[in-house]
Amino acid sequence: MKIKTLYKNKKVFYSFTAIAVLAVSFGVYRFIKNRKRLASMSEGALYYNSIFPLKYGSGINTKEMEAVKVLQNYLNDKTMPPYVYLEVDGKFGIKTETALQRIFNKSIITESDYELVKQNKPLN
Repeated sequence: MKIKTLYKNKKVFYSFTAIAVLAVSFGVYRFIKNRKRLASMSEGALYYNSIFPLKYGSGINTKEMEAVKVLQNYLNDKTMPPYVYLEVDGKFGIKTETALQRIFNKSIITESDYELVKQNKPLN
């Protein structure tokens, strides 16, 4: 009888140990992932702005969508016939990328470029 009870207690012990190991592993994973993100930020930066650079595939969250809409409106202002205007949908897709390349010979928009776009000034 003692052997069966001891065996059952071992099962419980091993189950809790496995759960504890998984929890610690997940905690270590999150810690390392956060450190890599912080290390990727430039030194002295006061905040981390994850929406830049704007590039193909941007427009996933609300901030990115608003920035892409501003860019699309800017590109529409610079578009001349016979080219078609962009649909201002906030998604940086192939049409937005093509218009950006055609007009400014760029495929991404950095934060400094975006500041010029907001002021309706020409890009470098």
